[in-house]
Amino acid sequence: MAFTLTQDNIGKHANLTYQVTPWMMMGANYVQLDTIGSSVDAAFRFDAAVKLRDAQGYVPAVHFGMRDFTHQANLQSPFAVASWAHQQWQFEIGADTHVYGNIQYTHPQYPVTLQASYHDQGRLLVDKLGYGDERPARFMLSSRWEFQPGVEVGLSVGDNDYWGLSLQVAIDSQRTPVRYEAPQTQIQTQSADTDTSDTRAIAQVLTHLELRSHGIVHEAKDRTETSPTQNQPATRLLLGVSQNAYPYWPDAIDQTHAVLTDILPDEIGSVDYVIHTDTLPMLRVHKDITRDDLFKDFSDTQRIHALTSEDLMQLDRHWLSSLPLWRVSIEHQGWLGQSNAPMSHILQASAAVQWQFDVNASLLGQINVDIAQDLIDMDTLSVNDIDPRFARLQARDLHIPQLALQYHDTAVLTQLGYQANLHYQITGGYLADNWAGVEVDMLYQPWNTRLAYGLSVAQLSARDINGLLSLRDEQDVVTHGMVEREVLSALGSVFWATPFYDIDVALHAGRFVGQDTGAKFELRRTFDNGWQFGIWASRTRTRTGQSDHPYDAQSQSQHGLYLSIPLDTALAKTRAYTRHVDFNSHINHIENTRASMLPYAASHKWWSQRAAFKSFTTQRESPRQRQLNAKAGADEENVWLLVVGGYEVTGQVRFITPTGDENNATGGTQNNEGAYYQFDSQNGDRIRFTQDGIMSIEQLAQRPLNMQFNDVFASQLPDEASVLRQVKVGQLNYAAYRCSALTRSGFSASQRCESQPLHRVELQYDKDFTPVRIAQWLVYMNQYLELKRLN
Repeated sequence: MAFTLTQDNIGKHANLTYQVTPWMMMGANYVQLDTIGSSVDAAFRFDAAVKLRDAQGYVPAVHFGMRDFTHQANLQSPFAVASWAHQQWQFEIGADTHVYGNIQYTHPQYPVTLQASYHDQGRLLVDKLGYGDERPARFMLSSRWEFQPGVEVGLSVGDNDYWGLSLQVAIDSQRTPVRYEAPQTQIQTQSADTDTSDTRAIAQVLTHLELRSHGIVHEAKDRTETSPTQNQPATRLLLGVSQNAYPYWPDAIDQTHAVLTDILPDEIGSVDYVIHTDTLPMLRVHKDITRDDLFKDFSDTQRIHALTSEDLMQLDRHWLSSLPLWRVSIEHQGWLGQSNAPMSHILQASAAVQWQFDVNASLLGQINVDIAQDLIDMDTLSVNDIDPRFARLQARDLHIPQLALQYHDTAVLTQLGYQANLHYQITGGYLADNWAGVEVDMLYQPWNTRLAYGLSVAQLSARDINGLLSLRDEQDVVTHGMVEREVLSALGSVFWATPFYDIDVALHAGRFVGQDTGAKFELRRTFDNGWQFGIWASRTRTRTGQSDHPYDAQSQSQHGLYLSIPLDTALAKTRAYTRHVDFNSHINHIENTRASMLPYAASHKWWSQRAAFKSFTTQRESPRQRQLNAKAGADEENVWLLVVGGYEVTGQVRFITPTGDENNATGGTQNNEGAYYQFDSQNGDRIRFTQDGIMSIEQLAQRPLNMQFNDVFASQLPDEASVLRQVKVGQLNYAAYRCSALTRSGFSASQRCESQPLHRVELQYDKDFTPVRIAQWLVYMNQYLELKRLN
């Protein structure tokens, strides 16, 4: 994901580019014009592009896409781009309504890129919106400098006195969350004089590990079911837990299980964790307790099971009260204005609380405080033409969107041999910025399937636009052209967790809160570190009203963008999780906004469970690698991880000069001819590498290897395979294959090699251009090698 801000002589530009899949890119673009005499002030659009083929030899890569595919900015046009790269050069030619092209050169040693481009009509966001006395440049020269990994500044000049300054920030949406280190000493001290069979003692341990306990049950099982030899413990511990401190659920389970293994009595042989999200149970994670250190690495697996009615009844009988669950977030809302109005923004600090004071009852509350806002003048739009929330947001700086009581429960259903969870809840009180009332939701989730079904019905009364908690007077005008004080909303939903790149979709149909009827389609991608990115589109129709502002009898399509980033995983530099703090952004229309849904509808439950469920079903790191990561503490410098197949080990890297001088990985001088880096592990592994890749592997996995990589630059080879790589094992010439030249771009480098199988060598550097990651295929070992720095 990359976010770019640009200021030029035309106006201000913002661009968000997101790689949805390896072959699909999507973007959101916004511009606000500063030119005099232009026909518009601002515009917003969505773009999408798909890769039809990769570049091979002299055949270029081909991308096809659509600009403004939602037709919001009146710029809708398909485009096609062909691109080809040769060493540090990249060439691109494309066509939309006109032809354009560019030539780009990246310096091989410094993160500097130079580009010359041409577009017949000026390839900017506002192509067809009118510029007044100024227009974008046809010819343009630009330079970009990535002065920090992922942070880039740019300068552009062109004809017609064009100039522009830009700042681009690349964000890794798949960044591994920081590890959590449990405070083992304090827990063991507390538990030394405590009977751990007592539920209060276990609850204290869970609280210390940032988990909330919803029930603790000691269950004696039939020995014939656990072990025919009756040598295994016949008691299990059943725990109902929820948390908001870990972006990645398996970390919470692993840390908790490691502590419980040390303090639980010997008669307890297993623990079942019933995972709760938003007070509702979701699934059961079973882990055996292995106290023999020789077998821990072979038994540290977790098995995912469906919920059972017996487990839920036992947890309900042993329900434990706990402190309220709270969450802090930064909320951004953007509204797309009319064609002659700029985009409106508001930024708020939000604090939400959910207190489960009974096994089936909770209190919901949320308070928002305005931090900054750039809102449109209300006089430019009729109050009946805009989103009602927009009117309330302008009335005051303090808001209480939710304050409600909720009754909830879960039933386990078994029909035709299939098991499913039925979540149902009733919520009453203040449900959204503009509405108070009662809402009934149901979410039906068959176990081990990708489909789920939801139903939401709400009877609502309008809230006073100018009041904090008061309801609307009969004389007040309600936005959206409605004259009723009370409205009914009823929606049916179908959810599908697709098998494609962790993309999830939802389809809602029925009557929305704004009393428009139709359908809304949502598409989101959820990552195991808590990131979510999505878009939505709707097609709804309103009925004719009996007021001065009648309903639009025609169908209307609208679109929006959604982004949620857990700030602890995006910004944290420590090795401990923080309390969950989110940044959420919503962008939609201001004019007669439709397809509005209540925040605690059935769809909210399904989306909130996606990240948790995916973290249990997606293999990211092995238990051994998590242990190695935990050893690489914040106080220990220069810790590297070597992974080859199933072999994983940590070690140190030294910088060695031809004179024999040694230094750590960050203390070497990069200009020394013949200098190299050397990795040594505690098991005797030794790998030597430079900025261009691996030189030799002397020993690997306690096995003398003596593997060497020698590169010969052969001018007679085709340009796209200009390196002949020789692999020697001892004195044996084991293999020789062609590779492309190593191409550097900013703080990364890569090359493609024609071995069996074909593979790509990847390198990553830090701000000092010291290698921090190397990944490539080892043809002799038939294994994938990755060497990366952990801190």
